[in-house]
Order: sequence, then structure tokens, then C-alpha cells
Amino acid sequence: MPTPAGTDVIDPARLRQVFGAYPTGAAAIAAVIDGAPVGLAASSTTWSSVMTR
Repeated sequence: MPTPAGTDVIDPARLRQVFGAYPTGAAAIAAVIDGAPVGLAASSTTWSSVMTR
């Protein structure tokens, strides 16, 4: 697949390395309630610091 003019090609290995260093959490919950399937997906990130002021 050609890339649009003026864009750079990202090395997949480097992208995986960068995304792997980004802390995230994800949860998926599914159930059947009154005969109907229901579900919830959630993702979160949290900033924290060891330096206090």
C-alpha cells in the first residue's frame, strides 16, 4: 500500500517498542442479563509522580 505524499513510514518494530512502554490497563466484562448479552469495555491511564511539592 503506497503512503501519502509527505508522510514517513514508521518501523513496526519501533512502534511496538514505543507502545510497549506506554502503561495502560484494559478490562472487558460480559454477561447475559434477562437473556440478552451485555458488555462493557474500559481502558485507563494514570499519571503518578514520586516528586511532591
